[in-house]
Amino acid sequence: MPVELFNTLTGRKEVFRPAGDVVSMYVCGLTPKNHPHIGHAWLFVSVDVMRRYLEFSGYQVKHVQNFTDVDDKIIEAGHRDGIPPEEAAARYIESYWKGMDALNVLRPTVTPYATRFIPQIVRMIGELIAQGYAYQADGDVYYRVTRFPEYGKLSGNTLERLAAGARVEVGEHKENPNDFALWKAAKPGEPSWESPWSAGRPGWHIECSTMIREVLGDTIDVHWGGRDLIFPHHENEIAQSEAATGKKPFVRLWMHVGLMQTGSEKMAHSLGNFVTIHDMIGEFGADVLRMYLVSEHYRTPVTFSIEYIGRAKERLKRLQAAVRNLAFLNEQAAARPSPGETFATGKLADALRDQADSSLAAFREAMDDDLTTPRAIAAVEALAKQINTTNDEVAHDPSLATEELLPGLHYAGDVFGQLCRVLGLDLSLEKAGAETSGLTDDVIQDKVNERNAARQRKDFASADRIRSELAEAGVTIEDRPQGTIWYRA
Repeated sequence: MPVELFNTLTGRKEVFRPAGDVVSMYVCGLTPKNHPHIGHAWLFVSVDVMRRYLEFSGYQVKHVQNFTDVDDKIIEAGHRDGIPPEEAAARYIESYWKGMDALNVLRPTVTPYATRFIPQIVRMIGELIAQGYAYQADGDVYYRVTRFPEYGKLSGNTLERLAAGARVEVGEHKENPNDFALWKAAKPGEPSWESPWSAGRPGWHIECSTMIREVLGDTIDVHWGGRDLIFPHHENEIAQSEAATGKKPFVRLWMHVGLMQTGSEKMAHSLGNFVTIHDMIGEFGADVLRMYLVSEHYRTPVTFSIEYIGRAKERLKRLQAAVRNLAFLNEQAAARPSPGETFATGKLADALRDQADSSLAAFREAMDDDLTTPRAIAAVEALAKQINTTNDEVAHDPSLATEELLPGLHYAGDVFGQLCRVLGLDLSLEKAGAETSGLTDDVIQDKVNERNAARQRKDFASADRIRSELAEAGVTIEDRPQGTIWYRA
């Protein structure tokens, strides 16, 4: 089955057909004016899942994601923080990388900064002026939207409809209220660069058009962003880029994530209703936050919910249990030579292989259908359930764990690991059994021994109390025929 993805430009799913051997993908990156919030994570985790799946499917991906490191809001952030704008930008870029690394988001192939492309931006603006698509006005430069007949094709807007709500801000000298700035003359004390029109800085939209053209070329395969960027940002990118390149198609596939909301409003720095990535990681852990984000389809509007994060934590625990159980089963099976083929052990191994094949097929089907991660996770959970069920059967009958079980375990473990990596879920044995309490291993073992002693003297109330205490500390106990084992949940 080919990969089909929803194209905002056409309003339908389309078979993914990149132009060459390497997929060119651009993502509108962060404007570093504050610490990144969960809405940012929603976009960048969604992009990361697509990249991982394309690479899993055999594609190479050139992933370009910019930083808009000069902007009115960054200047405001510098005033707010009492530092120069460039220091504010650097502070929040560092905060962004820290959050993305914690969330296991792959770093882009190329990360262009707007301020490092000023000469190219000036050159592109000059081209647009020369072709009649842009004009000067008192040191500013504006794009003439009436010169581009297809303006509005991404958002479904028309110039007539836009004109009804358009207005000219104080100090602007536009021919048309819908015209937008390509270059802004600097105000006193603002960062500025020299240009033929004034000492100033580029407009937001022209930065992305220029960086895409310089790093990826005139036409790219995929362009990502939030739904709130469809208009005017992405609409303006199309107008600029296609005008500058002689109407070459700018983007083959436009992809947009649904908005992260708090209540009925989108989460945004400007509204003050945001929750930072770092705060959420500090409270719930990066792995739980990642699970929460991939549990929703990328185009779905998501309402931020602590309840849903709690559900994600429980789902993650079941996957972590499968990792621990795989390690335990492999250890037990490798230690016991097979006495000869046995029906029961062979049946367990076959069940593991069959479920791995079924989960792999269901995972691919879900991801080929517009990256439907909720169904993809369900496929992974089905395999985890089979692994955990196998563990339960061996716990009741340890003789089932022989070398004959190993091929099924290895195959299931390999598939399970591949699928988790595509989703960006770090489920290494070290992470799955990581310490979540302040108890040392020796203290935990002493409590387990104390509980076992209580059970032997039939003091079940004390045994249950100790189990509950350990559970509250994040430690799970399992009683098996070969003895009691424990692990950190």
